[in-house]
Amino acid sequence: MDMSSFAWLSLLLAEFSRWTSAGDLRVQCYLPEWTLSNEGNNPFRISDIAPTKACDVIIYAFFKIEDGVPAPTNGSKYRQHFAQLNDLKEAQPDLEILLGVGGWGSGKEFASTSSNPASRIKFASAVVTTLRRWSLDGVNIDWQFPEPAGARDHALLLQSLREAFELEANKTQRERLKLTTTVTQTVRLGYLPKEIAKYVDGVNVLTYDYKGNWGSTVQKTAVNAGFPDVRKSVTDWINAGITPAELSLGIPFYGRTWTLTNDTGNTTRDVGMGHEAIGPGVGGFLTYDNGTLSYTEICINLKTGWTRKTDPASSTSYAYSGNQWVSYDDDDSISIKVKWAESQNMKGVFIWHIGLDDRQGACGPKFPLLAAIRKAISPSTKAMSKTPNPTFDIPVPSTRPSPPSSASYNPVHTSSSLGRNEPSKAILIGFLFAFVNLIC
Repeated sequence: MDMSSFAWLSLLLAEFSRWTSAGDLRVQCYLPEWTLSNEGNNPFRISDIAPTKACDVIIYAFFKIEDGVPAPTNGSKYRQHFAQLNDLKEAQPDLEILLGVGGWGSGKEFASTSSNPASRIKFASAVVTTLRRWSLDGVNIDWQFPEPAGARDHALLLQSLREAFELEANKTQRERLKLTTTVTQTVRLGYLPKEIAKYVDGVNVLTYDYKGNWGSTVQKTAVNAGFPDVRKSVTDWINAGITPAELSLGIPFYGRTWTLTNDTGNTTRDVGMGHEAIGPGVGGFLTYDNGTLSYTEICINLKTGWTRKTDPASSTSYAYSGNQWVSYDDDDSISIKVKWAESQNMKGVFIWHIGLDDRQGACGPKFPLLAAIRKAISPSTKAMSKTPNPTFDIPVPSTRPSPPSSASYNPVHTSSSLGRNEPSKAILIGFLFAFVNLIC
């Protein structure tokens, strides 16, 4: 074999490795600190996750930005949380723990921090110090959301972080810290996708909340995370310059709710998409959040009389009772999204958030949505461990509370479109072996 043939073979092997490794979707689980800090009637413990081994990455959300550096939002509780997460990693060595910085309403702080080289370097240095101090594996930058004028600063902040991570790894001979970022459904003017791709290890696309219950006028019920919308968002980001192997699509473990203009009563008719609503639905008996129900609350409602239907156009489910209506993802719609992500050779999926799954087995086996993700990925993926299903003693309301008066939120909306397919692995494998036989 001459040197030119060897070079070609090396390139083919590298490409083969990229395609075969791309097939294993990684599951990222956001874990909000406020979920861990909740001491109400539905407390969450990190030990709840341990038996499942369903998350490849846990993103602790969120640290805020204070005086230009990452800072905790919950006093000193984060210390205990990090210790417990590292204990979890001892039992699951392949698990990665990332620190989420930012979150909803973080745009102003990020804009200030990224506005000049000195502040970017200060922030990046502080991130390295924080991650190493608490034995974390990387950071997820969740800037919600860059304005068009801040697109360059957003990319420069990611560049500063990547350079700081590279420098620290070279100096200490430790594995480089991971860098991911979260972006909106649409490729807006606030992003420079090709620049982002140079610096990050992954991009999480917020493929949910396309439609919702925000505002005070009469609205129409609609799905908040339909598959056609998800498919278009991912395709748009790919076309903008982010490779599928860097992209993860988001899956909500909650539903968006509406209060209908007219009570459905005991009707047997299908109260589907497009019915008039006066605003967000009533908060749940576990989350108390107007306009939102956790999957746990939804599945319990279904057990206590709500009517469930499936919308074939969006591949999602909805349910209703009286004047309350909810759109949500179940195991079937999640399976469709996961299998499609795998077919596109994407990096993975992420969930918002793990605390919203039926983690205590109120409606059956624990963590049913996480289990649906794992089941959909591939037979070779590590299975969820089987654990006993304890009783789940929570208060189920006997009466329906009054609807909320108002809510506010400003989502970004996109329309649906077909995605694109990547080349077949089988073709690549066949070509590789034919080439090896030819030159050897």
